[in-house]
Amino acid sequence: MPDSEQCKVLQELVDKYTTSFPPFTPSASSSRARGEFNGIVVLLSGSTGVFGSNILAKLAASPFVKRTYAVSRPSVNGLTVHERHARAFRREGISEALLNDGNVRFLDGDFSMEGFGMEARVFAKLQSTVTHIIHNGWQVNFNVPVEKFEANFRSVRKLVDFALHSQVNDDRPAKLIFISSLGVFRCVDPSDPNKVWPEERLVKPNSALETGYTEAKWVSEQILSEAASHTALQPTVVRIGQLVGGPNGYWSEREWFAALIKSSIFLGMLPDLPEILSWNTAPVAAQALLDMLNSSEPYLHLVHPKPVGWNVIISIFSRKLRVPVVPLDAWADALEHSHELALSNASQKSGTQSREVMRKAMQQNPALRMLVLFTHGRTTSRSKKGGKRTAYDSNAARTLGEGTRCIFDTQRSELTPDWWG
Repeated sequence: MPDSEQCKVLQELVDKYTTSFPPFTPSASSSRARGEFNGIVVLLSGSTGVFGSNILAKLAASPFVKRTYAVSRPSVNGLTVHERHARAFRREGISEALLNDGNVRFLDGDFSMEGFGMEARVFAKLQSTVTHIIHNGWQVNFNVPVEKFEANFRSVRKLVDFALHSQVNDDRPAKLIFISSLGVFRCVDPSDPNKVWPEERLVKPNSALETGYTEAKWVSEQILSEAASHTALQPTVVRIGQLVGGPNGYWSEREWFAALIKSSIFLGMLPDLPEILSWNTAPVAAQALLDMLNSSEPYLHLVHPKPVGWNVIISIFSRKLRVPVVPLDAWADALEHSHELALSNASQKSGTQSREVMRKAMQQNPALRMLVLFTHGRTTSRSKKGGKRTAYDSNAARTLGEGTRCIFDTQRSELTPDWWG
């Protein structure tokens, strides 16, 4: 799809979710006025992921936060919300004692549903006590088109309405903080040191094109900016850069860099990328986010203040793993060949055997899960040189997303093809 047509699709999504914002009506009989709580009360989404679990840990330990409501989708494996968070804390190396603090409450809910899919009395309790909303939960899938993020857009809009109907402060709605991504600048040359990515609204979506994930983040940013323009809501969009491991160094191979490293061991080579890295650890980023809770800024970026070149980091891996660094095109070709080989092996089997072949291939070479993402750089570089675009352009990303049957994994908060394991 040409960029102009895709921009039109994105604007139509913005228009769909920015009609008829409710007015904010101050409540003189709010629970805040009655003194039920005296401090910050947070409604948090996405608190079982890497960043979310670290946010929850910082909130639980903060003397300024009197209560945190951690909301997760209903479990599909029988685990309670508390059990899922305990598992996430163990994974990250965070003390589970923080979860037993009486000021942390765990709730089943779905922000895309009316009343968050909760009992009416629970929803009313939230509206009468929550002072801050941190919306961190998001579908993490780089292989599906923006249209597959409708549930995320509904969640953003319903949280806007929730904040505007909050009954805590007499003079303003609940503060809404949306966790976005620096990926909205994905089509801006990251190697240009003179290019400053502005902490401001991106009116046009061009820089966010190519993946549904970044396009969806852009759409959500626009929903919040429109709400700020037409209501009393003062949201803050926090664009996050790459986050590395938690307190114990855990880094899931379902994330792009960890997948890249494991696949590079399998392929016997590491790629050279024109990247500038400004990464933070998840605990540091979570603490910084708490410092932003009462910010009046509409847009903020959470990145390391002293970035370094890709070669600085990747040369360490090359030396320790004894794997050479090669041009991106060579690495992407090897990854694509590995993908074709896995498909060929799977096609010789049938039914569950075929699925098992693909599952093992993905476990050994996890970058295959993100084939479109990893070959995008090659596609872009070739198109800039006037060369022929490979099959893995933005249209192929949409085709792959449509053609892969996916299941929603509530523990990882991501969409994963059913053979990924």
